[in-house]
Amino acid sequence: TSMCYSACWGDFNGDGIMDIFVVNHFEPPPSLYINNGDGTFKDMTSTSGIKREGDFHGCAVGDYDNDGDQDIFVSTGAGMGRGEEASHLYRNDGQGRFEEIAAKAGVAYPKGRGRTASYVDI
Repeated sequence: TSMCYSACWGDFNGDGIMDIFVVNHFEPPPSLYINNGDGTFKDMTSTSGIKREGDFHGCAVGDYDNDGDQDIFVSTGAGMGRGEEASHLYRNDGQGRFEEIAAKAGVAYPKGRGRTASYVDI
């Protein structure tokens, strides 16, 4: 059993089929499942570049850099508000592999305590 905090659908590998990213509270680590197109999914987390440990809470999918693929933002809990853990922004390369760039993009704020995340155009 686990404490699943959030799940986000998106086409992470560019094949036109919806995949799923699942965020759990500490254990098990977050997981990226690529849709096989036949009702089954393949766990591609180990090759995705997604960080595997932390106090993850919410996720949101959107194309933050306008390059045509789905990126992922993850809010973190920061250890009950007493610790520091930066939120994560994963830039998708269009093939289902991600680079963590929250600090570079200016959205890592480690003293926050996020519970959910959303993409909007303001």
